Amino acid sequence: MKTITYQEEKDNNERIFSEMVQRIRPDIWVLMDTLNKTGVNPFILIKVIRQINNIAIGSRWGEVSVLINDGRVVRVAGIDTEKVNEPVLIEAKA
Repeated sequence: MKTITYQEEKDNNERIFSEMVQRIRPDIWVLMDTLNKTGVNPFILIKVIRQINNIAIGSRWGEVSVLINDGRVVRVAGIDTEKVNEPVLIEAKA
């Protein structure tokens, strides 16, 4: 009987876990798989998600921006905007 190495056991456990997540929460699996393939820092996504949620529970209108400088995320900003759609000048009535 072949002895399984630590790395083989670890790889097998990760495969089983991935398959389980894919069946139970395919949305989470897509995020997990994309993070694994791209190497993007998940902490950054947490900040982006928080800003999206802030807008969603606020005015429900806005934007989220990520400022990257020299390969580092410097800022994640959410701008909760009030939708106005009104003319700047009011016409004087004669």
